[in-house]
Amino acid sequence: MHLVCTTWLRLLTCAALFLGAPGLAVEAKPPAERINLQGPMRLALVPNGDVVVSDTRGRKVILLSGPKLKVKSSFAIKHPARDDPDRPFGVAWGAGRLFVGNDTTGDVEVYVPGKKGTWTRTGRLGATDGLVPNPSDIAVDEESGLVFVVSTGKRAVVVFDIGGPLVDIIDGLGPAPEGLTRPMGIALDTVGQRILVSDYDDPAMGVAARVQIYGYDGSYLGSIQGDTEQEGFAFYRPQGLASDGVGHIFLVDSVASRVLVFNDVTFDGIATLGGKGSGSGQLSLPMDVAIEPGTLNLLVTDNLNRRVEVFKKGGLVP
Repeated sequence: MHLVCTTWLRLLTCAALFLGAPGLAVEAKPPAERINLQGPMRLALVPNGDVVVSDTRGRKVILLSGPKLKVKSSFAIKHPARDDPDRPFGVAWGAGRLFVGNDTTGDVEVYVPGKKGTWTRTGRLGATDGLVPNPSDIAVDEESGLVFVVSTGKRAVVVFDIGGPLVDIIDGLGPAPEGLTRPMGIALDTVGQRILVSDYDDPAMGVAARVQIYGYDGSYLGSIQGDTEQEGFAFYRPQGLASDGVGHIFLVDSVASRVLVFNDVTFDGIATLGGKGSGSGQLSLPMDVAIEPGTLNLLVTDNLNRRVEVFKKGGLVP
């Protein structure tokens, strides 16, 4: 872990947030434009009930709404100087703002909703171009005022103040137990102030796939090992994950097209959801999960089936 700034940064005016193209408004296209999910990747839940999906193949940020998660609108993250839209990756919601990882530029862009379906880009997190190469996932803790970004390219979790400044970088590169080899997804246990990071294996380093667990201060707390001997719970390509706050960790096992459920204290496997297919309750290359507050329904981006699948009560209650 490298500590790069201190808490006095919270007292700044957060000018870094307004770098780039401040005030750039983008218009969300309505459903009449025949918006379809092409490659749904990451999920973010909005307090009004909307669901934000990054569509990396379609190069759009898409809003879903209602109990059947119908497409409400979409917008592209497009730099005025480039012809083609950039590729969105990680997404998260917090403090009235939408954070979008721009995989083309290596930045995390910040948007606020406007009138008539528009979104206004207010800037980015951090003051350096390309600070988070491959921003594959994002998580926000509003109470602590922190934004956690998985940078696959940096092999690190980059931590920002929610207002913009860089706070910390958690890396610990290499094969050591506390290290990261190819981090992909992130979830927060805000009560216990734990950071959960899914990490691909690295055979050259002799590292198995795993979920690495850190404290907010970057301290290493343990892991869920993908090469477990518990039958049915080994995993090799972990992606998105979520904690439901009532004792469960949900982890996407992408290539196996399923979601694994673990006890969040003992890390023992409890259940598996999904299985490869295109029918109801089946998945094909799932990429992310999110838990709806209140209902505890589990939402899963089903990439190759081009949809978001819903498991009632996290699939744990018949």
